[in-house]
Amino acid sequence: MERFIFMRDKKALAGGKENIQGIYYGNEFCEYHIPSIEQIIDHYEFAEKNGLKFVLVTPLISDYGANLLRKTFSRLESICSKMELVFNDYGAYHIAHSMKFKSLALGRILSRQKRDPRLTKFISPGSKVPKFGVDYFKKSVANSPPQFLKEFGISRVEIDNLLHGNFDEDCAVSCSLYYPWGYISMSRWCHGGLTNPPCNKDCCKDSCTLDDRPIMPVELYHFGNVLFFKNSKIPFLKSVDRLVYMPEPII
Repeated sequence: MERFIFMRDKKALAGGKENIQGIYYGNEFCEYHIPSIEQIIDHYEFAEKNGLKFVLVTPLISDYGANLLRKTFSRLESICSKMELVFNDYGAYHIAHSMKFKSLALGRILSRQKRDPRLTKFISPGSKVPKFGVDYFKKSVANSPPQFLKEFGISRVEIDNLLHGNFDEDCAVSCSLYYPWGYISMSRWCHGGLTNPPCNKDCCKDSCTLDDRPIMPVELYHFGNVLFFKNSKIPFLKSVDRLVYMPEPII
């Protein structure tokens, strides 16, 4: 089992690198947080120096983000074969597929998991939902026919540690399991960017907790344009060969 850490910056490894095989760097949810080429190279060189694998993570993008990624990938051409890429937008895949990245992974935004925490009650033992229905709510793209993923050259799927459990049969590729922060949903609206235009990354500093909703079995955490839940219980899943530890939500 590989163990990676999803880091905002190198301070995340201040406590040591024991039992860590690699780092994830970048973001999944906001194109305004795509790191600069200098930051990417700095963290890549840090990983190389410490004998760690390096995974670059890219977010959902618009034309703005697409133009930025084209410039970024072109600057990384000489070293991209030594790094993995996680994409969360098929536009980013289209830009990257001609590059020689070490491998391509389908990100959490595209993994098509059913993340609503209320499902823990809806499909709990003793419910009237039949087994095929329970399995449906636990599946992801990793459980799709292998032809789809192979056609796109995708060798890995990034998944959340669902509160109601993950389906662990018929996985076409290996999976990376994120913990303890799982994402529920996102939008293009951001409370930080909306109140303080242009974006000054207030979402990295401000958040709110939604804990007064009786219908929800867990607290919800709102950062920027994303709603998160926490699940620190790591299950044993045959399809998972990599754990991705997130010390904090990264927008």
